[in-house]
Amino acid sequence: MDGRRTKTKPVVKKKFVRVKETLYSYKDGRIEISIRPYEEHLVFDISKAWFWGRTKGEMGELILNEKFLIITFRFKQKTQNSKGVIVWDCNERSLDGFNPEIGWVRVDLRRLFHIHRVYELKRQRLQSKASRKPSLRRVLEKYSNRERNRVRDFIHKVTTMISKTFKDYVHGFEDLKKEKMFNKSKSSQQKNCKKQLENYNQFNELQIKSPASKPSQLN
Repeated sequence: MDGRRTKTKPVVKKKFVRVKETLYSYKDGRIEISIRPYEEHLVFDISKAWFWGRTKGEMGELILNEKFLIITFRFKQKTQNSKGVIVWDCNERSLDGFNPEIGWVRVDLRRLFHIHRVYELKRQRLQSKASRKPSLRRVLEKYSNRERNRVRDFIHKVTTMISKTFKDYVHGFEDLKKEKMFNKSKSSQQKNCKKQLENYNQFNELQIKSPASKPSQLN
């Protein structure tokens, strides 16, 4: 994404395609998906579908699978008054938020740093032996999965706590490109920056849910 390559090659696990609203038309209970403009189309008759009496939203994006078609609907969200905006910045060992009325809010992330560090040391011990014992690669994969699950569990608990404590606020994360943090730095600094970037991305992807509105990215 964005011109950046990854270490692993992409693997297709599920065959599906997302169809934008500009690529299909709906009229008289029939959905017509454009494959080749003015040449080839897929037509689905949904005039007798069971869900028409239950849906009140507008048709949105379609998801076309090998066996079925998924239709998404948009619903207008009820507007709620918010008390303000809290801007969050994720650092290596803390999640810092600021609001002019509340002031600074700091969430301790040392437990998250500890999880990363413990599994990093475990992998280092096994990686030196994995080249001689291929069976240890499964153990490495197990540790990686366990680390990922524990990290996501911790982040889920933190975001749930924040959303309950500041439920009437809009939460925003700064939209940053932090690739420059890796340039011209020592190995120890690179590791710290890497963990900081991982933590930032995980909080940003998970997104704190608030009744006032969905979280936004701030430039």
